Amino acid sequence: YAAEEDSVAGVEASIRSIQAHASGPTKFYFVGDIPLPAMPEVHWFNLTETMQKYNIDDYMNRNTTRKNRRRDSINVYRSDYVRFALDRLMMNQRKAMYIDVDTIVLCDVYSLINGVLNENDDDIAIA
Repeated sequence: YAAEEDSVAGVEASIRSIQAHASGPTKFYFVGDIPLPAMPEVHWFNLTETMQKYNIDDYMNRNTTRKNRRRDSINVYRSDYVRFALDRLMMNQRKAMYIDVDTIVLCDVYSLINGVLNENDDDIAIA
């Protein structure tokens, strides 16, 4: 997951929905301004440091504006672009699933990923 501070509630709700249905081990990763206070088990990456380390500014759409905390166009949050660096950020993971912060999961992602990709019991990284 990657989110600005005002979307943390959505991240936490999405993680809880996955935890409620997962039949196997899952690891959660969050790129944000601060760690998730209610979920210390979630691996945290600092958003500003991640943006700098992986040159994520190169992906940003500079022709957008943000007024009155309302998005006037798509992809104006810094965290929207973290997904383009997940392959480098999580190099030690063989499998990963990117889930947007406003997504509630009502199925077993562990079975979904292991069934689709192969039949072994590796941990699944969820960002």
